[in-house]
Amino acid sequence: MISPPPVARLPLGQPVRAAAVSPPQRIAGSRVDFLDHWRGIAVLSVFIYHCFGAAFGRFHPEWHHWLPDLHVPTSFILLFPATWGWAGVSVFFVISGFCIHLSFHKKPTLRDFYYARFFRIYPPYLAALLFFAFIYPFSRLPMHSVAGAEQLISHVLLIHNFNSAWTYSVTPSFWTIAVEAQLYLLYPVLLVMAKRIGWRNALFVAATVEFSLRLVATAIFLSGNTYPPEWIGSAPFTYWFSWGVGAAIGAAYVERENLPFVNYSPALFASLGAICIMVKPLFFMAFPMIAIATAAVISRSLERGGQSLQALPNFCREHLRQTGVWSYSIYLLHQPFLLAVGWLIYQVHIVGSAHPVKIFLLCLGAWIPTVVIASMFFRFCERPSIELGKIAVNLRSPLPRLVLPAVVPE
Repeated sequence: MISPPPVARLPLGQPVRAAAVSPPQRIAGSRVDFLDHWRGIAVLSVFIYHCFGAAFGRFHPEWHHWLPDLHVPTSFILLFPATWGWAGVSVFFVISGFCIHLSFHKKPTLRDFYYARFFRIYPPYLAALLFFAFIYPFSRLPMHSVAGAEQLISHVLLIHNFNSAWTYSVTPSFWTIAVEAQLYLLYPVLLVMAKRIGWRNALFVAATVEFSLRLVATAIFLSGNTYPPEWIGSAPFTYWFSWGVGAAIGAAYVERENLPFVNYSPALFASLGAICIMVKPLFFMAFPMIAIATAAVISRSLERGGQSLQALPNFCREHLRQTGVWSYSIYLLHQPFLLAVGWLIYQVHIVGSAHPVKIFLLCLGAWIPTVVIASMFFRFCERPSIELGKIAVNLRSPLPRLVLPAVVPE
């Protein structure tokens, strides 16, 4: 579904020359450490967003004509900024596009690239899927029914984003994993276009496709006051530009070319995203606005040699960095864990009347155990899978790799 999810569904000067950026950050294929901070911000934002949904049972007010109906409880209004946490998904998509291009640059054959991507993404996802589908009591699938079998098979094949009966089963946030996997399959198309017509024109094509689909979604939304079908709303082409801007920055980064989006104002596009989410005809345009804002932040940070979020205290930056390292594991695990908070509230009666604000605060408190469990999942599942992927690539690639020396600007 086009992010943000529907109302009641629960369970992002002058061009800079390469020499303007410090050499360590412009070595092709090197790790860009500051992105971990933004991964941490993104996953924390999504977590807060889902805490709000768990507390209020919805992520957005009802519509009154083209504007939100603000006849809602005061607590809903006070905590409403938490609903902007959906933007973390847009941030993830841009970072994913950027890192995918860096990964392909280090493994310039599609075979090696897809081997590495498979082991990086799929085994941890499959492990989480099987746990939540068969063992975890709050998300188990009804395997005695045809519907349960369809949901499991569609999730295993990563095609569950095309059918509303499958998209939000097991754990709703898994829809983005399917979209990203499909964007990986579209990546060679983007590369071919960029090689033939340049990255600027390739992004124009991707933007035309994405915005056209979003306009169709808007037309459906306005005409029938219903959300578009998943094969439009959750199609990879609906996120092609939002993901591709990251790949375009990655291409400029590894080729030491001018960084795109560096002159765009992150604040302006973030504000446009916030406005879009509050105006019904613009609702589905919020996601690419946040993607452009994220692209501008990444380009500007690369321009400064990887300096980012320096105004934050060191302990906050370190927590965000470590959270960013574990962000994929946190993302895979967090939403079903919030269901356990709901069970604790309504079955053990910890908070009496279970006011939404109390539920929201208890859900926020689940962040610490979620991070602890995710850190173990990262250590014993995600990281071994990454290492296994490296072994698999090396076994199929007997020739030694060429290591590029650092380029020191004159």
